[in-house]
Amino acid sequence: MSLSLYFVRALETIFSFLLFLITINCLILWPAQSLEMSFADLNALFPFVVFFSAVLAVSIKLHTFSAIIVPTVISPSDTVNSRSKSQLIFSAITFAITLLITALGIDDEFSYTWFIAATGSATLLLSQVTTSYHKAIVSSEQAPKSHVLCLSLCSIFLVLLYLLSNVNNADDTHFISYIVGLFQHPQAPVFSVDTIYNENLPNHIFALNLGQSWEFIIAALSYSSGINHLTWYYTIAPCIMVIFVPWVTYTFVRHLVPQQALMGTLFSLAFLLLWSTHNHMHGFFFIPRFFQGKALLLMLYAPLTCLMVLLWCRTNSRRYLIATGLAMIACGGVSSTGFYIGGLIAGISLLAFSEWNIKALLKNFVLLALVSLPNLVMLVVVKTAIADVNSFSPVSTLANINETLALTSTLSTAPSMQPAERPISSMYWLFGDNYSLFIILSIVFVALMASYASQTEERQLSLRWLSLILILCFSHPLATFLGNTIGPGNLIWRFHWAAPLSLLIALSSALIIQNSTAIMQLFVPNSPLLTKNAKTLSYSVLFSIFAVFIALNGGYALQRYSSSFILHKVPFEAMRAAKETARVTSKSDTIIAQDIVAQMLPMIVRDAKLIASRPLYWSQPYFSSKETKLRERLQTLTDNLDRLTAEQLVLYQSSLKLAGITVIVAESLPPKIIESLSLKPLAQLDAWGIYRVTG
Repeated sequence: MSLSLYFVRALETIFSFLLFLITINCLILWPAQSLEMSFADLNALFPFVVFFSAVLAVSIKLHTFSAIIVPTVISPSDTVNSRSKSQLIFSAITFAITLLITALGIDDEFSYTWFIAATGSATLLLSQVTTSYHKAIVSSEQAPKSHVLCLSLCSIFLVLLYLLSNVNNADDTHFISYIVGLFQHPQAPVFSVDTIYNENLPNHIFALNLGQSWEFIIAALSYSSGINHLTWYYTIAPCIMVIFVPWVTYTFVRHLVPQQALMGTLFSLAFLLLWSTHNHMHGFFFIPRFFQGKALLLMLYAPLTCLMVLLWCRTNSRRYLIATGLAMIACGGVSSTGFYIGGLIAGISLLAFSEWNIKALLKNFVLLALVSLPNLVMLVVVKTAIADVNSFSPVSTLANINETLALTSTLSTAPSMQPAERPISSMYWLFGDNYSLFIILSIVFVALMASYASQTEERQLSLRWLSLILILCFSHPLATFLGNTIGPGNLIWRFHWAAPLSLLIALSSALIIQNSTAIMQLFVPNSPLLTKNAKTLSYSVLFSIFAVFIALNGGYALQRYSSSFILHKVPFEAMRAAKETARVTSKSDTIIAQDIVAQMLPMIVRDAKLIASRPLYWSQPYFSSKETKLRERLQTLTDNLDRLTAEQLVLYQSSLKLAGITVIVAESLPPKIIESLSLKPLAQLDAWGIYRVTG
């Protein structure tokens, strides 16, 4: 056995260990929450879970990165006569119309545009193309040594790039508060107590993420190792997990387009890195935001689900059927969005890779439903938990609410900070802009036609998978309908997360390169010069797309990286101020902090209460409507202290006293304001001051 194969097998063993660790923790944590087990109870089990996961990884060989599919019967390739040039031309026309509308930015709701694109895709998908479908087995075989070297260097590059990333995200206010809650309340039922406000309230925001085990794993690793939870969350875990992104992408493409899998993978990852400037889709959940579980869902475990379904459908092996179920559980374990994304992408992949006859499809869908049962049950549990939170009737916790509300209403300042409006009905906004969507669709459309025109054994599988992804996952009308009927508004863009773009772009690019000659022969059979240079032309087109993307996003993307390693992806000065605030306050204190520090405080262990954090949390029923309104006003006034007049400062001071606020954290205040508010400076860190209210 060669050294490179030893390396690949060691890598896939580590990856299998992480898969088993996440899935076993999910399967323990989900019933443990219903049984109201505590973090202390579960943490005592964690070493055994780690050991058992390691045993499974060593004993069960999934050959995740070294597997190849070997048909048991060698069948002849399809003949060119099975392709209809008229169907291809019709689809090309529909694709051209779709791209024209997208380029002009006309139909931002992507309604009739999607219908036109889906019609062209369905024409190719349902065409009478025959492909022999014989049973296959999985064998272990190393990728070419040059590919192993390139993928290894790619993994190292991604780790370094991640460490240089300077992007932070306010969502971590609640994600990391889950970890902090486990530390602060180790004897309470896991994830049951809110630590954003630190008032022993129910953890309402966690209902949106119920079922995630990723934060529990980080907490358990931090507790066991003694290493700060922020270091595990922002540095160690992401650097380990990002290593496997190129390997999962490459392996999937290798089964379908073996000769061009490496080029497709490299192009896909470069594309996503440049596309990282847009907040709601896959690019931003790659390197800039890889510290969150949602990134693991989009870049690792949803693609892994596609890979496991492919291996299962081609081999009918129970091992890969079970592995499909484990991958889907991991999808839900890293992000509750994975409960439905994992099922959707597994169903699409099954339809693409199964033999197309009623008996085989029904059998496989029944088997998929069986291994999906844990996720289906948890999906119902999450929906129920969200409904329970929405029906919760909070009670007021602050005294003198009416009096303080009346007082603050006389203070005229900036409007209350609200979550930014998000045009979720726009497909263009979700994908960044219409130009980005144009580029993505162009690559996929050309790949569909290239796959249809090709004569390779795997072309029917590629054609089915790409067509079904385009028809279903790019259906913005369907996403809008589901978001408006059965789910929250963010379901509209999260529905599109079911399109595993790392695989989609990689496979499309590989197909374009591999089948460039075939499509030239079909469209321009009388041009030997174009046919001879078809592959060179395909590289030129792909690199031109790459160049366009650099022109569109390159400058902005570079702004997201620093010249030195950033281990904790948080605003450094604000986090320092938050840590010092936690150190100098006690359980009897109530803090009000300006916005950035207010976001940092729930991410660290502290004793004091907090008046407000992110505007997002005001939509959760933590407090009565009156108290929520009061907290909004107090936060807005604090964020705009420098704009208050002397008379307003006096009224603001009175409102602090009525609300029981004892500590203010704000950008350094001038002596005039300190004196007017009767503040005592406790600490000064960089631009931030911590003040005790003494008046």
